[in-house]
Amino acid sequence: MKRQGGFTLIEVLVAMAIFAIAAIAVINATTSNIRSLSILKDKTFADWVASNKLNDTEYLSFKDGQKGTEKEAGIEWYWRLKKLKTEDSDFYAWEVTVSRSSDLTHPEAVMRRYVAVQESGK
Repeated sequence: MKRQGGFTLIEVLVAMAIFAIAAIAVINATTSNIRSLSILKDKTFADWVASNKLNDTEYLSFKDGQKGTEKEAGIEWYWRLKKLKTEDSDFYAWEVTVSRSSDLTHPEAVMRRYVAVQESGK
């Protein structure tokens, strides 16, 4: 009797197990990528808002602790400016905190701009 060629049941099951493990790994990597993209998108928009506010300090008058909102990419962002002392008395820093939450407890961006005291005629 001639033996027919083909795969045994065990070989098929092992191949299917290997394929399943590889598919799960690809799905996990894709899910992680999508999650990271969403976080990076929010961080980028928050950085833009923070940068805009720091640029505004050069041309507009702000008070220490001033708060506000700005719409960027259809999202309402909350920001707060703080005027910070530095070790060098000739300089101070504006620090802006930006968050999607109004209490600013989980900031998406925090940036600083250092300013010479003689520029501070505001």
